[in-house]
Amino acid sequence: MPKVINATVEELEAARSELKGLIAKLNKGKADKEEVQPPATRVQNNVDDLTEIVNQNAKVAEEAVGKFRQETKEYCDGSLSTLKTEVLSTLAEEEEARTSGQTQLEAQIQQLDVDVRNAFADE
Repeated sequence: MPKVINATVEELEAARSELKGLIAKLNKGKADKEEVQPPATRVQNNVDDLTEIVNQNAKVAEEAVGKFRQETKEYCDGSLSTLKTEVLSTLAEEEEARTSGQTQLEAQIQQLDVDVRNAFADE
């Protein structure tokens, strides 16, 4: 089963215009068949047609690359922002835990100091 390709309205309009142009060329070609063209002229016409098609394809490829670049940048920026938020949140939690632990240790050290001083004072 063929894969469904999503397209924008602009892309569909461009394809429609291209197809209309090709149909017009075919109709013109039928009328031109009555006239005999020299081989060099036919070859040059074919080369011109191919050059036009290549230029159109290059333009479409350039637009696709630009669109891909923009979407990639937006995705990376969003991912980076999410990661930054997560890291900062984790760091805040760790800082809070460290501060709490330090406060408890200081309280225990002070109590130990008081107990040692009282023990020496009692001797």
